Amino acid sequence: MPRRPALLAATAATLALVITMGCATLDERQRTWIFQPSDRSWGNSEAMSEGMEHVWIDFDSKVTGQPARLHGLWLGGAPESADTPVLLYLHGARYNVAGSAPRMRRMHELGFSVLAIDYRGFGKSSAGLPSEDSAREDAMAAWTWLAARHVHRQSPCSECWARYLCGGGCHHEVIHRGRPACDYIRGWLTYCLGAYVRLLDARPDFFGVEPDGRSSGATVLDRHQAMAPER
Repeated sequence: MPRRPALLAATAATLALVITMGCATLDERQRTWIFQPSDRSWGNSEAMSEGMEHVWIDFDSKVTGQPARLHGLWLGGAPESADTPVLLYLHGARYNVAGSAPRMRRMHELGFSVLAIDYRGFGKSSAGLPSEDSAREDAMAAWTWLAARHVHRQSPCSECWARYLCGGGCHHEVIHRGRPACDYIRGWLTYCLGAYVRLLDARPDFFGVEPDGRSSGATVLDRHQAMAPER
């Protein structure tokens, strides 16, 4: 009789362990069924993403307690204004970010600059089985990355006269080469604006403007020089 409580306790502990292991296995299988993560590219998806910029987003995960890296694709260009919309595209199950390239191009044709990312476990992002919490954390990391790169929030972009002209390839040139590339981009823009003014004065017909009806290009150059910082 004295052994009976001990036997019951051992049985209960074993049953609890089995249930816990079963729940963990079920959770893992459920996440696999829902997300269907894969690091492979399907069909000609790599070719469809040709010309898009590759983006890497690093952060420390609070969900896993480990460093995480997300791979993304950026499709944008020089914005028409400071209010040009930016869209964060989050793909569904199974297919990685490269497979979303056609949808990204459609959004871009509608006037959006688009950032699409792979959740952890997909494509070139950190390995691991996604969960609802990790997917939410990945989306917030991408959104934070986008917000931090707005020209109004970056320094010295917020005070640079070329901030609304520096987009697309120029922006990524700075990301990869550092701030010294800003001087190169400003110099290139200065040359192009000056060349435009000189051409407009010398050959207005090249721009489809009649000699007796053309406006002076000096106003363009004056405005540019007024915005340029003194050196």
